Amino acid sequence: MLPVSSMPIQVSNPQVSPDKVLEIQGLYKQFAIGRWGRRRIVRAVNDFNLSLSRGEVVALVGESGSGKTTVARVIARLYKPTAGTIRLNGTPVPEKLSRDDLLAFRRQVQMIFQDPFSSLNPLHSVRYTLSRPLKIHRLAAGREVEERVKDMLERCGLTPPELYIDKLPHELSGGQRQRVGIARALSVGPALILADEPTSMLDVSIRLDIMNLMLDLKDEEGLSYLFITHDLAGAHYVADRIAIMYASYLVELGPSDDVINEPLHPYTELLKSAAPKPESGLKPERISTTYDIPDLTNLPPGCPFWPRCPYAEDRCRGEVPQLREIEPGRFTRCVLK
Repeated sequence: MLPVSSMPIQVSNPQVSPDKVLEIQGLYKQFAIGRWGRRRIVRAVNDFNLSLSRGEVVALVGESGSGKTTVARVIARLYKPTAGTIRLNGTPVPEKLSRDDLLAFRRQVQMIFQDPFSSLNPLHSVRYTLSRPLKIHRLAAGREVEERVKDMLERCGLTPPELYIDKLPHELSGGQRQRVGIARALSVGPALILADEPTSMLDVSIRLDIMNLMLDLKDEEGLSYLFITHDLAGAHYVADRIAIMYASYLVELGPSDDVINEPLHPYTELLKSAAPKPESGLKPERISTTYDIPDLTNLPPGCPFWPRCPYAEDRCRGEVPQLREIEPGRFTRCVLK
């Protein structure tokens, strides 16, 4: 376990909801960087709270460095949390998992990665890539493996499957590689998929196809998605709810239409103003702001957004605001609301 900074960490004890696939309460993730004499603490995720219902899509939106990918990697057990509680299907996920328990956990929680080329082994064919999870999780054997691999290729739009099953990643287009990645994640029958910028490395012309495929598979399988993106328009298209992250904090959460049409947090307004608008010739109408995203080893006192906020007041420089429910289902971390 990495050393934790002297900043106090408080974790509340939420009630378990039977209809929730994922519940995160009071999640913190910190990294120690540098040598012992000059060691610094990167506060990558602070006081993060979120839940996903069965069949729901929640988009986690923010700039690079906001902490959204770290959240996904902690959920997937690629990183250990510094503090906080994660529940899967109502059951707390322990800090230490046996090999069998970790295997069972991985079957329920799968990831779709950002780069469809680097996430596939260049030496392995599509057949090997898709059959391996079935064998590891003992879901199929013998001829059934081949049948299930072909079925997944068809369901993910790679038809006829015989045309793709023996190809190597470099013989596929970017969109085809991402479809293989989606098929691999779906092959073990997960309840939750963590999609980390799944369309950002693809041509604009095929991004919509991939998002539609993911939504179709969600309806067919009853999946839940945590859809990580920096694209507010894409988040609005796929998500039931949108969660906005800034400088390691969740700063706004609510239904997709409400967050887009009536943002509660100034940072959400900033993201919205930076998006191209067809009615203005695709030119963004940026809100005037100063500074860049703060250094996560030296966050400013008070609200982390106040140095860039056009509405900042003296009280914003005090304590970090709590995430408050302003109206049913709508939350924001801003003292001005």
